[in-house]
Amino acid sequence: MNKYLPYQDQILRKLMYSENGLKFSELQIKNITSNHFNYYIKKLLDDELVEKAGDLYKLNSKGKEYIGRVDEENMKLEKLPKVSVAIFVSRSKDGNKEFLVNRRLKHPYFGKVGGYTGKVRFGETYEEAARRELIEETGLSGEFKFRRIERKFAYDKTNRIVQDQIMVIFSVHNTEGELKEKMPEHESFWIEESALMKRNDLYNTFKSILEISQTANDTAHDIFVEAEGF
Repeated sequence: MNKYLPYQDQILRKLMYSENGLKFSELQIKNITSNHFNYYIKKLLDDELVEKAGDLYKLNSKGKEYIGRVDEENMKLEKLPKVSVAIFVSRSKDGNKEFLVNRRLKHPYFGKVGGYTGKVRFGETYEEAARRELIEETGLSGEFKFRRIERKFAYDKTNRIVQDQIMVIFSVHNTEGELKEKMPEHESFWIEESALMKRNDLYNTFKSILEISQTANDTAHDIFVEAEGF
């Protein structure tokens, strides 16, 4: 999807290849009036993608970041994989191993049970994202250990990719804090490993990723699954 009109794309394309900036006359587009051109460049100035220094217009840091995310041929924003953390929390209780899991209360995947996931924010390290997500989703903190990176491709029934997700997997032990059992988007609960493995409402990748989360493994891997709930 284009964020800007074709004329604004032309301005951005010209500035992309300019080292120090261009004058108004150098940016001017043929077959449109100066008033119209002013409107298009003002939008880029207002959005803080372009700045004016003296008589030169040039991309600022935000504009350069935006340009870095578009396909140069058509100036469309490229669709990129979602980068997420996947968090698997466990404990020992009365000699049994238990996992903290959640049942999802929103679409997609309504009703599915699994671990905790969340997007990595701009500027966050993977572990910072994992720690933030766990305390936001459960109220708990703990000891985090990196396990593995997975790339997940999920397809709908027409074989169209509907999810492309990079998951950075962590295990968590020795948790502290008070568990938030019910949230608008999910409900959380501890469950023994044997009972968990017998459930028929688990995500279709849950068991394999859970196994990965319990052993040290610093490799990267691609997985291909059918998307549930699409």
